[in-house]
Amino acid sequence: MSKKQWRCFFCDDVFTSKKEASLHFGAFDSCEPDVTACKLMSHQQNVLEYIRGLEEEIRLYQAENHPTIKAVYAVEGEMRCAAAKAEEAGYNRGVRDMKAQGFCAEPQKHELA
Repeated sequence: MSKKQWRCFFCDDVFTSKKEASLHFGAFDSCEPDVTACKLMSHQQNVLEYIRGLEEEIRLYQAENHPTIKAVYAVEGEMRCAAAKAEEAGYNRGVRDMKAQGFCAEPQKHELA
């Protein structure tokens, strides 16, 4: 069985590994394909790797799957739980104080039919 290859339409380079091919062609995850490496800049591998890394990071942000966004969601969830606990504690304190002053916490029990 022959090894899979990718050939660039523009520069006619052939790539035999998926990593090399995705570095040259991009990920093609969006509606518009990424600009090929040969069109971006020829033979500047480090800059190309940096650009592809930025493209991947943008995709993570767009998918709301970036570690920073996940951390923000986690903090928001913790804040909601803390606020709910504080509200519940305040309500319970109010009921306790009301009972201490001699009021009934459930007046509907005393209504006449």
